[in-house]
Amino acid sequence: MLYAPGRSAVVGAKLLATTVSGLVFGGAAVVCSLAVGHAALAAKDSGLTVDGSTWTTAAAVLTICTLAGPWGAAIGFVVRNRLAAVLGLVVWGTLGQVLVLGQLPELGRFLPEGAQFALLGDASGFPDALAAPYGLLLLVGWTATMSLAGTRLFTHRDV
Repeated sequence: MLYAPGRSAVVGAKLLATTVSGLVFGGAAVVCSLAVGHAALAAKDSGLTVDGSTWTTAAAVLTICTLAGPWGAAIGFVVRNRLAAVLGLVVWGTLGQVLVLGQLPELGRFLPEGAQFALLGDASGFPDALAAPYGLLLLVGWTATMSLAGTRLFTHRDV
């Protein structure tokens, strides 16, 4: 007899796989950024200063990339059409978030992009951002909410 996992097991496996791939991608991004920075500064006979701020930003980038994997997979579970999902994310990323963050910062600070700005801790990019710990909680909350919605919709829809 063959084993056929239920849909929720498939969703769980995909969310886990995308979390791990986000972690690997984030780690590669941090390592490559440090290597390029070191090489660029070495070419100018200068050194790369790695301090607490550098490691805080690196941890924020790693966290954001790790959570971006399941966020994207969950959007794929909610929006069944791949083209619509990708186009929706591109339009939102290039136009929607700019409009909301720029015109309604008191609302934008609670959206995923506002949470990312909070986690990065760069007040020059978005001065209305929450404090970093609240941004982390908000980003985890958005990812968990979208993952639960994606799981529910995927397990209750026809294939």
